[in-house]
Amino acid sequence: MMTTALALLLFSNQFFGQKKSIKDCLISYLDSTSGKVLMGYKSLKGEIIIKAKYLNGSGPLCEMAFVINSEYELVGIDRNDSILLKPYIYDNGPDYEQEGLFKNKKMKRKITYGLLTILLLGGLCFGLNSVFGLFTDFNSWTAGQDIENGKIQIVEIGEMPLNFEEKQKLASSYGFNFYLFGCNVSTATLNGTEYYNKKMIHHLEIKYGLAWWTKFQSQLDSIDNSDKVPTQKPLEDFFLKKI
Repeated sequence: MMTTALALLLFSNQFFGQKKSIKDCLISYLDSTSGKVLMGYKSLKGEIIIKAKYLNGSGPLCEMAFVINSEYELVGIDRNDSILLKPYIYDNGPDYEQEGLFKNKKMKRKITYGLLTILLLGGLCFGLNSVFGLFTDFNSWTAGQDIENGKIQIVEIGEMPLNFEEKQKLASSYGFNFYLFGCNVSTATLNGTEYYNKKMIHHLEIKYGLAWWTKFQSQLDSIDNSDKVPTQKPLEDFFLKKI
């Protein structure tokens, strides 16, 4: 019930509190003259519209606000202090819960649209983040920001590659650096990093020519291949000369 109450308070502020002009909204106030701290609503000019009789509630009150009455019930009221919604939950199935939560069809429709909007936007954000790494540290947008700030780098995910120092020197000769970033990363981070590097490479190709990246990859391969060439030890060289 507490989760439901918090959710309804949130929807009250998000979907019903901003429809009217702020001039038409009521603001909450507290009164303790009765010995209890009670809440009511008044106009922006200070005129009391709904006397203080509620234990708690949301605000401001534009089209609807949720309050807790003296019987500790959560109800939705309008500017005339009329009850629009009275949430209640049965224990024998989700259908009753849905029927009980929204007794007013108009408000039920608005809340349904609000929920659908949240689900749609949430799904869209999740999809964009998963495919493009939109909310990760490395993506196409952050690459553009780094380029503007003169921070040119290629992000490498995984363990430190062989001959990393030599490769870093080669990168530095072209005015950028390799940045090592972890091993266990999410799919969103992996995809975002791919778009980040593409934008960085495009920037470098504009500077050094379209064939630059292919040339740079060949230079990296040369560094790795040079490390694989066997070298003769002094003692081995001595015996070879004897033979």
